[in-house]
Amino acid sequence: MPLLEIRDLTVRFAAGKGEARIIDGLDVRVGQGEMLAIVGESGSGKSVTALSIMGLLPEQARVGRESRILFDGVDLLTLSPAAMRARRGKEIAMIFQDPMSSLDPCYTIGDQLIETLRAHQRVSRAEAWRQAVALLKQVRLAEPERRMKQYPHQLSGGMCQRVMIAMALITHPRLLIADEPTTAVDVTLQAQILALLRELNQQMGITIIMITHDLGVVAELCQRVLVMYAGGCVEYSGVEALFRQPRHPYTLGLMNSRPTLARIGQTLTPIEGNPPDLARRQPGCQFAARCPQAMPVCRHDAPALNPVADDHWTACFLAEKKAP
Repeated sequence: MPLLEIRDLTVRFAAGKGEARIIDGLDVRVGQGEMLAIVGESGSGKSVTALSIMGLLPEQARVGRESRILFDGVDLLTLSPAAMRARRGKEIAMIFQDPMSSLDPCYTIGDQLIETLRAHQRVSRAEAWRQAVALLKQVRLAEPERRMKQYPHQLSGGMCQRVMIAMALITHPRLLIADEPTTAVDVTLQAQILALLRELNQQMGITIIMITHDLGVVAELCQRVLVMYAGGCVEYSGVEALFRQPRHPYTLGLMNSRPTLARIGQTLTPIEGNPPDLARRQPGCQFAARCPQAMPVCRHDAPALNPVADDHWTACFLAEKKAP
């Protein structure tokens, strides 16, 4: 049984007089100890998927009646707010996209780490302090005892990112969701954070979902990848198979639009057009308006997510054995 299984997740947000279907029938399976990457352009639904798992969707969001988010066999969508709070932070933790705004500016780093630990475990403040300092050392934050007494504004963005990782790990969660953990950090710090996440996965066995738009990070760190577009899955595969032979035009477009050492001097090929307006979804494949290989059938029929090779699924008529 997978540690996490999402079945037919649909999330709608109020948009004017109507609704925007931000997540549209998403299915995901994440095994114990796996590192799964979720990639896609901004607005594809990556962060909303993470917030759905964490039970942190805003009040105006509405989850579909048939949706299921099973964590270790328990449907998180059926839990009471108190029961979800007990799991959130203890068994499921998240590193948010902007560490500077995720930390409370009115409390020291130590107070925030200690509060997180004592909310889920019965430990003295002295023991919580000891564990917090040890964890700051583990995430390679220099002078951890001094940092415990400082406020977020006294730390750099990279330091705050390490604090956020420590805060997520302090209760030893089984699932860690990292939402763009290397955003707005330099290349050296990015490499250090990725090395730390790899260590957490390989040595501590923590299952990690990495949300990113950086395919280089995916290739270096993850075993499996889910490509999202317009709130749905368009391709799902092992990382090696995806990079060796992407089967969806959108995935191929993402790869062709990124700079690599092998393409120095070559012109990048952008994906033409703009993402669809999710409040005014058109029939058929949501990528059809931007797809250079779109067929007439793509304009009125939505392709299902089907296997196209061993352990490789794609939602595209072109990838099927017999295209209509």
